[in-house]
Amino acid sequence: MDSSNELLLYDRVIANPPFSLKNWGREEAEDDAYGRFRFGVPPKNAGDYGFIQHMVATLTYCVLNMKSMVCGIDRGITQLLV
Repeated sequence: MDSSNELLLYDRVIANPPFSLKNWGREEAEDDAYGRFRFGVPPKNAGDYGFIQHMVATLTYCVLNMKSMVCGIDRGITQLLV
C-alpha cells in the first residue's frame, strides 16, 4: 500500500505463493477494502485463486496463462479471470 492506502501497482509480479494452503485468510478476503477479489472469494480451504487475484490486482496490465489452473470448484473464478 502507498501512503493513501491504495495498492501499489507493478509491471510484473514474480511469486511463489503457498498454493493449496488451508485456512489462507478467507474471512479477511470477504471484507477486502482494496477490491482484490472482484472475481469471487475462493473457498476457505483452497486459497490458490486468492493469491492469484491479489497478484492480478497489483499489476498495471495482465497477461495470464491459466490453462493449467482450470479445475474443480474454482472453475467459475478461472472463467472470469480469463
